[in-house]
Amino acid sequence: MDAFDILLTFACIGLAMRLGWSIGTALLDAARDVASERRERHQTMRKGPRDND
Repeated sequence: MDAFDILLTFACIGLAMRLGWSIGTALLDAARDVASERRERHQTMRKGPRDND
């Protein structure tokens, strides 16, 4: 392996890590949004129709 191959390998590893980080962050944000939406829906269901002003 010459220096170019090593540099290319590190560049590919860095790109894959960055892509994985982006996908993981997006999934985590989506899961957080779904959880907060469920929490809001659960609280409004517990209040009842009269208390939901």
